[in-house]
Amino acid sequence: MNRSLWTAALLALFVAPAAAAADGAALRALLSEHFPADGPGVAVALVSGGRPLVQACVGMADVEAGIPIDEHSLFDLASVSKQYTAAAILLLEQEGKVDPAVAVSEYLPGFAVAPEGRAVTVRDLVWHLSGLPDYTGDDWDGSDEEFIRLDSAGHVRWISGHSPRRAPGQRYEYNNSGYALLARIVEERSGQSFAQFARERLFVRAGMRTAQVLDDHQRRFPKQVRGYTQDDDGKVVRSELPSSITGDGNVYASLTDVQAWLVALHAGGVLDETLLARAFDNGRLDNGRPIVTDGQGYGYGWHIDDEGRVSHSGSWSGTSTYLAFDPASGDGLVVLSNLESAGAENIGIELAKLWAEEP
Repeated sequence: MNRSLWTAALLALFVAPAAAAADGAALRALLSEHFPADGPGVAVALVSGGRPLVQACVGMADVEAGIPIDEHSLFDLASVSKQYTAAAILLLEQEGKVDPAVAVSEYLPGFAVAPEGRAVTVRDLVWHLSGLPDYTGDDWDGSDEEFIRLDSAGHVRWISGHSPRRAPGQRYEYNNSGYALLARIVEERSGQSFAQFARERLFVRAGMRTAQVLDDHQRRFPKQVRGYTQDDDGKVVRSELPSSITGDGNVYASLTDVQAWLVALHAGGVLDETLLARAFDNGRLDNGRPIVTDGQGYGYGWHIDDEGRVSHSGSWSGTSTYLAFDPASGDGLVVLSNLESAGAENIGIELAKLWAEEP
């Protein structure tokens, strides 16, 4: 999100939260400009000072069945899921079960990528510095059917059969495979599936009552939205590419769930003060320089601006998501859409403008 607009939105919330809370009608009106009532839609919310402030939902969770989106509809968070994977790693680091400086091969015996320069570490995966191939990009050389069936163990085998792009620690390059490997490390070091670990150690503790991790592409959850996109003629069509891989995405959560997560972050309900500081601390290259990508740094599953505010977007087949949070104030913004072309981050900017204009 544009930093000045995000700052303006937070200032408006600080000086006039009652006005913002009372203006749900204006919020829904703005959203209705983008999402017709009978098409795919969006759920948005604002948290202020660690408390839910205002929310609105428009459009359909299932267009064909005529089921509307509400605060309990489950959205695929796509890459917003990465902060949960990183939080799981932080908890295991605190317990002494994971060392961020240790080579990935020490935790994943099947990981056999030939090192370039030095071994790839856990920290490299977290900060997107691994130099490894990415199974969601041009490196993927399998079929769509093989992609759908790929699980976390199969992903380790796939990546071990490919050469790295470059030596680790040299350059930030966003990489979904890195976070898929982190989820596998969580499984190896905790003795639980990633879905179980996330449920017990993150979701339940945060009060995320309906959040789930999808680790079987054949499953569907109650209240799960259908995904859509627009074709070249602007017609809305179904868009879903199921996957069994966890870690880089595949957390499904509702608007209520994500608000609870932000509240828990502010209150230290899942990660204590020490872990939160690490989560929101910018990573560094091997030469000591901080990560800089589009004017922001990157920590444990969060982009970080120069004022310490954090955010992350997500985009996948049939979904577009955005989450922004100010750790200092506890203010946050959530945008969840089941239209992949919605541009959730841009919607967030428009919402910031709306709140900044509150009297």
